[in-house]
Amino acid sequence: MNNVTVPASARHLAPVLCAATLLLGGCGGGGGGDGGNDNPVPLNDPNALMSALSDKIESAGSVSVVLNTTGPEPAPNADTPKVTAVESATAEPGQVLELPVTVPGGANLSALFAKVPSASSYFEINLPPSGGKQGSSPAIPIINFRVQLPDNLEVGGATDTFCLEFWGLSGDDRGPKDQSCIKIVAERPAPQNDQPQTDQVPAALAGDWLSGCFAQDDGNGSAREVISFTGANQYASRFDVFNTTDCSGLISGQTPVVMGSYAVEDAELSSQGYWVRDIDFLTDSAAQELGAEACYNLLRLEDGKLLLGYPIPYTLATSQSPVEGDCRTQATRPTRIIFSLPFTRG
Repeated sequence: MNNVTVPASARHLAPVLCAATLLLGGCGGGGGGDGGNDNPVPLNDPNALMSALSDKIESAGSVSVVLNTTGPEPAPNADTPKVTAVESATAEPGQVLELPVTVPGGANLSALFAKVPSASSYFEINLPPSGGKQGSSPAIPIINFRVQLPDNLEVGGATDTFCLEFWGLSGDDRGPKDQSCIKIVAERPAPQNDQPQTDQVPAALAGDWLSGCFAQDDGNGSAREVISFTGANQYASRFDVFNTTDCSGLISGQTPVVMGSYAVEDAELSSQGYWVRDIDFLTDSAAQELGAEACYNLLRLEDGKLLLGYPIPYTLATSQSPVEGDCRTQATRPTRIIFSLPFTRG
């Protein structure tokens, strides 16, 4: 579990997105499901899909993933926060898919559940005691549900889409469900490089980029991340806080601005089949005094969107050891873009 919290100097502000990111292991079991491509898994068979996915989700660190085939689902309770899943995604059989789930307000969840609707089993992702919430710092954790799709998912069958529904558990109470739907398409040829030339990246990035809006679970506010770039390879990042739940109206507060420089490498074709480039965000001395440190990230520009492998351009000082994808070191640089957490121009 990679927990990122607001610096102590910012904790007097209203709750903000701190992106506590839980990376669930990537390539569980390798390859396709039993029987190979001679026995395609139909997308309209919930139990067959759950079986095919059972070895495609793995845990990292202290987190475990269990396929529960016997116990009933906990009863829902309106007081338990509703997690928010990605609305939709498009993927090919065999592709590793990122489906981030946000937990409003840093709710103290003990587990996250996932299943194909109507299936008789479900996945149980056991969370650390804090549920992703570290200390008294307000946060909105992001649980980055990662799954490798089986190679033998049916393409061109009765339906081209299947869904996963997610819900959280707090104590003995289950929260309302939300779902992500995945459209399965046939294998696509390797795309042409669609990214700006390296020397053109500063101009392509210049300006403000806004994250989506993250509402607080108590209904008393929301927050949005802002990343600003200048042509001199400088960046600044902050969180704007609102009294409304949809980031509308006047800004009621802001976190301290984290500033620094960035450097980019040439674009390369990633394992996801998209052109991406390494980007190193380096913090200045003022940011370092706040506890903000470098982030060795991944970048893609696409149709007016800025996409990252880690949803913040900096990390925060912690005693925990670096883990895959947390961007604190070059060795743990993300290898996959999170397409479902885009930034758009402000």
